[in-house]
Amino acid sequence: MGAIGTGSTFTGGGLTNVKITDISWSVGGRESVEVTHMGSLVAKEYVPSALYDGGTLTIQFQFDGAQPPITGAVGSLSVVVPTETGSTARWEADGFMTSFDFSDPVEGLMTATASFKITGAVGTGA
Repeated sequence: MGAIGTGSTFTGGGLTNVKITDISWSVGGRESVEVTHMGSLVAKEYVPSALYDGGTLTIQFQFDGAQPPITGAVGSLSVVVPTETGSTARWEADGFMTSFDFSDPVEGLMTATASFKITGAVGTGA
């Protein structure tokens, strides 16, 4: 079973007092390095690279027209999500905003999406 996302929070990136509707963190992954050699007679061999890509953090929220444009400044980002045991988990990293899009439909709720590129290690906290 999984946890319900209600109550998740985001801080950082120049966004303040936003009403978040979705948080998505796509960790970029770790490359594989081929180490196949003449003695590899059955299949290719690989090892994981030493470095991983922290990925992209995307926040969707209700837009009020007052959010800042892309600044490019690297800052601390933090996401707190509920767990199925009733506690919370915190994910933290440094990152910078790479895109900011908003939608203003006729007679509809204005929404925005901000994406942040993670730089350096992703950590967890209490």
